[in-house]
Amino acid sequence: MSDILVKPLKHERGKSIIENHLSYLRLVGETPFVDLIETKEYTQLDFNLKCFAPQGVVKSRIEEKNVDNYISQVTKYFTDRKQHFFWAINPFTKPKDMNKRLESNGFKLEG
Repeated sequence: MSDILVKPLKHERGKSIIENHLSYLRLVGETPFVDLIETKEYTQLDFNLKCFAPQGVVKSRIEEKNVDNYISQVTKYFTDRKQHFFWAINPFTKPKDMNKRLESNGFKLEG
């Protein structure tokens, strides 16, 4: 994020905090130990660990018609590697019902 907010509105503060965190995760993804998969639809980090790690989808902006396909694609990616992963949801995640879409695909809400 390159903009400097001066007296930001409440929604601008929240969005800037999330975007700042995502920028940090992208930077982590550029290290030689982490695989960063970034598309127009989602950003995914893979720490190549079999134990729980902060790896998974950290950002998703997916068109409604493609959601189930991407959920299956990401799930297969980590399942094939026998790795735990998560799918982060925030107020800017698209589609807006992503939590329900993930739950219907076997995900559990954990915080």
